[in-house]
Amino acid sequence: MRFIFSILLISISQICYSQITFEEVLDYEKKPFKEIQAALFVNYTNIKDYKMYSYVPLKKCNPPEYAKDSCQWSCSESDYSDEVESKYPISNVYFKKNSNKYYETRLAQESDFADNYNSVTKKATTFIYVSELKKWGNDNCQNEMREKEGLPISIEIQFANPDEWKNFKSSVTKNATFLDTYQMMKDSPVQFRYSILRNKTVSGKWKGILIKLYETSPTYHAVITFNSWGVE
Repeated sequence: MRFIFSILLISISQICYSQITFEEVLDYEKKPFKEIQAALFVNYTNIKDYKMYSYVPLKKCNPPEYAKDSCQWSCSESDYSDEVESKYPISNVYFKKNSNKYYETRLAQESDFADNYNSVTKKATTFIYVSELKKWGNDNCQNEMREKEGLPISIEIQFANPDEWKNFKSSVTKNATFLDTYQMMKDSPVQFRYSILRNKTVSGKWKGILIKLYETSPTYHAVITFNSWGVE
């Protein structure tokens, strides 16, 4: 009986240990995508891993427009009908319809994890989705491949346990500032949005961590985006 009770305590402690917290998410803020993957893999089951490179031809606008004090194009046209996709990076991209040398490279990544995952029912107490979109382009007068603004790392968490959700919400309200509520459509759930200011840009706008919390019976959701606009 004592042995069974000990096993029960160990099981409970392991479940509590793997519960994701807002503090844990904040620790990922400065980490690259692959380090976040590695950290989550320690405590959670990886159920999906997606990586795709895409290459899109670019053309200058007519007339051409350039950024002030720079040879970077401020206006371009993308030809998605000639887009090339690959699971691996391509050093010499060939476009069927475009012969010009200007193009944009995109790397879309998503890695999904789960806590207490049942591979038969596809259910879990918690799902964690991590995503990022990186961009590079040579749309400049020097034909240099430069990093461009894509979509920053975003972590979406779906809770099934109301107690875990309550603890997560409580931590968000203690560490972040409430912004507003937002409802995309009439029948969509109301999002409670919070933020943590990090960096003030040269334009005077702030970037930081944007947190969205919303509830859809019987699950609860948190979306945390790093290095995000819209945090003021």
